[in-house]
Amino acid sequence: MGMLHGEKLDLDRYRRLYGKSERTFHRDLEAIRDNEYFNEDHRLHYDTVQKKHYVTNKGSINSAEVLAIAKILVDSRALPKEELKEVINKLVGLVATENQSKVKMLLGTIGESYISSAKNSILSSVEQFSKWITAKRSIAFKYNGIINGANNSKMQIGVPLSIHYDNHHFYIMMYLIDEDKTFLYRLDKFSKITPKGRAVNVPANKRPDIDQMINKNLLIEQM
Repeated sequence: MGMLHGEKLDLDRYRRLYGKSERTFHRDLEAIRDNEYFNEDHRLHYDTVQKKHYVTNKGSINSAEVLAIAKILVDSRALPKEELKEVINKLVGLVATENQSKVKMLLGTIGESYISSAKNSILSSVEQFSKWITAKRSIAFKYNGIINGANNSKMQIGVPLSIHYDNHHFYIMMYLIDEDKTFLYRLDKFSKITPKGRAVNVPANKRPDIDQMINKNLLIEQM
């Protein structure tokens, strides 16, 4: 429905879009006004000057909450610029329509000065690893980084256990089946990932303290 995304609708446009009569047009508008689920978060209006109908969003999150979350995202530098813009636009869309322009003004533009810490797409990787973690799925992968003090680019098989964030980067805690050890991998340094066919139950003693692992990884990366 275009009106949910800020479009305005009159009878002429309705006829072009749907090829229906004026009577059906008014009946559809009445159905929208009477829809309790629609009215929970939205309101239907009529612009008497333009003679068009439009919808506003009551807002499911307030301006201060969106500003705080967005500022944290920007300062984290964890997302590529385009992914950051996409997330912030979606967050702003959750604010009441009447406050969205104010929030956009306070956030400003994400310009050339924004430099992401990520080498590759993050959101798609977070989504995919979340599925593997939930399914306890083992994967074969190559990694373009330092693990346990060594740069190891050979194909490995592991089970993703959890996703973490620290110091501008997302990390995956991974249990390596052949080595029977758990390591921390930076999310944006994986390559050539192939999911395997079986689920693996990893013992609790192979899930070390995440804070200690992150601190150890940061020291290694800075060497």
